[in-house]
Amino acid sequence: MIEENEYDPPITYPTKLHKGRYCPVCAEEAVSPLGSTDNDYLIIEEFPYAMLTPKRTSFNRNEIFPQSILQLELDKVGMLLGKFRFVSVFPHFSHENGDPNANCYASGLARAVDEINGKKGVIILGANLCKEFTGYELKKVCGLSYVDTKYMPDGDVPRVFLPSIDTIYSTGAGEFGLGLMRFAKQIGVI
Repeated sequence: MIEENEYDPPITYPTKLHKGRYCPVCAEEAVSPLGSTDNDYLIIEEFPYAMLTPKRTSFNRNEIFPQSILQLELDKVGMLLGKFRFVSVFPHFSHENGDPNANCYASGLARAVDEINGKKGVIILGANLCKEFTGYELKKVCGLSYVDTKYMPDGDVPRVFLPSIDTIYSTGAGEFGLGLMRFAKQIGVI
């Protein structure tokens, strides 16, 4: 006989944004995924940095934004930003108190994992997501091909784990570019 609290059934979280623009957990205004669901490739990021920042706001070529850095690095390996769909695990930034909501994270993670189905390749950005998907620290698997994950069967979908876009400002794009090059080789672009 099962005693109380011995078995906790898994909690399921809503994965669809409410009315297409609100977090299904806390009703905070959310950032919808960017790009068509028909796009061949997927970029999963923890917070919507690349999704919220424009490519360029003026004709000043010295302006640097996360999306423009990503586009530049993809261009270097012969890939187009327009072939990717962007999904953020947190559909919004932290609440006013600064603490991310664990239930918002779980719902967003379920939504991101659902998006992987049918994609030809996935780029996963950020140390926390790398740890969640693989159990490894990002510095141990950054840029490596076909790292085992608990959300994708081995060999099923080409994937690469890279630093988040916002860290490139301080660390540089070397590891990021090398990881993208390996990813481009996995999917047959180069």
